[in-house]
Amino acid sequence: MVPEPSVEKLANKLKLQKNIVIDYQLVKGANHFFKDHMDNMVGSVTGYLDQRMGQGLSTPRRKAAAQG
Repeated sequence: MVPEPSVEKLANKLKLQKNIVIDYQLVKGANHFFKDHMDNMVGSVTGYLDQRMGQGLSTPRRKAAAQG
């Protein structure tokens, strides 16, 4: 497990890079299994997926392999 301040530091560092979208949300009081906080976690994930799917960015596209 990684301490929350380390995760926040990484998220902030990644936000500075081009073409990377980071949506970092802390679920206060949640442990590794989100015990007693599952509804908050599911709501955050659902909101994120709805937003990304609406932008047409939900799945990365792979380049087709070159045929030779």
